[in-house]
Amino acid sequence: MPTPKQFITQAIEMESFFEDEEPIFEEFMRYPPFNTLMKDDFTIPKMIELYRDGNLILLDFERIVDYGKMEKRHDNVNFFTKQREDTLFKIVNFDAFKFDEIDPIIIDDLHAVLMKVEWNDYPTQAPAEGLGEIRQTQFLNLTPSEESTLSTFFSKVMRPKITSKYQDDDGKQVFVAQYLPAEYNLYTTPYLKIYQPVNTEFPSWLEKALAKLFDEAKV
Repeated sequence: MPTPKQFITQAIEMESFFEDEEPIFEEFMRYPPFNTLMKDDFTIPKMIELYRDGNLILLDFERIVDYGKMEKRHDNVNFFTKQREDTLFKIVNFDAFKFDEIDPIIIDDLHAVLMKVEWNDYPTQAPAEGLGEIRQTQFLNLTPSEESTLSTFFSKVMRPKITSKYQDDDGKQVFVAQYLPAEYNLYTTPYLKIYQPVNTEFPSWLEKALAKLFDEAKV
């Protein structure tokens, strides 16, 4: 299982594969390193928390093009990790279905904003049957410049123009994103965290008792 850095290296090394084969989404997801990812339910808070934990995240915006047939199209596919700060890797589709390159996109200060932002996330109203809930995320603790950075990020990895501002009853500006989780496929690979012991020094009485036990047991 590749680390986030190894994933990026392996994915970029597939450049000739994308150029020559022009695979559809399901095809390149069968090849390493993409086949190491696991699918998960999507919400904006979950995506940000996975990023903070150091995971590799691949987000697939699968737009519904025919509601009657529930026909979908992979309109926007990107992967990113905090191991490569301020960088998105867009898997570019040159037509409705085929992909032909991986394009790095720099968003200045994105890492700092994703590590800082706080939020309230909640469902609003239910849309048409079968499409799931509509969620709204209110973002807190950001300057206007940081709000602009976050808005740019969402416009790159999600449906365009999901963010907006309004004035609340107290006259304060509220910055929110409204989205349909069912339109997004979230893929990630979990990585174990290694925790260091807080205290490795034992009291003298415990050291003597352990030494006696080991000696008696002839360990």
